[in-house]
Amino acid sequence: AAEVRAMLGLADLLDRYPRQMSGGQRQRIALARAIAFPPRVLLMDEPLGALDLKLRDAMQIELKRIQRELKITTVFVTHDQNEAMTMSHRIAVMNDGEIIQVSSPSEIYNKPQTRFVSQFVGKSNFVEAAVLRQDGDRLALAVGDHEITARHDAAVTAGGKITLSVRPES
Repeated sequence: AAEVRAMLGLADLLDRYPRQMSGGQRQRIALARAIAFPPRVLLMDEPLGALDLKLRDAMQIELKRIQRELKITTVFVTHDQNEAMTMSHRIAVMNDGEIIQVSSPSEIYNKPQTRFVSQFVGKSNFVEAAVLRQDGDRLALAVGDHEITARHDAAVTAGGKITLSVRPES
């Protein structure tokens, strides 16, 4: 208990009532209760949802530090895409209760497997194209009256149709 108290900086809060604490302090107390007897898996459902942006950012840093120190596997549920990308080693994107893609944050963003995933984690423009030919990881594509090349790591069929996802920063 003393180790958790020191790790979370709770010594000055132990004699206070919840109504006398800030949102962040209450979150730290709740986290201390959850890890007092270190669990094998820590389940967190929208733990930062009620906090203001500044406090949310600070708590993200704190949660990552604690997770690293205690080496606890954590399932972190959030609807905030930025929070998910920041807090996670692996992300499961769900739609209507179905898992659509499980990957690293980088792969979720850069190689979304569906249009839904692409739109869920950032802004995207979609362009329909016809596959002219494939040479290794390069595709020759017809987009309207233009021929372009793009990298692609899956086999596609010449004459088939694909949808390109283009991020604004591309």
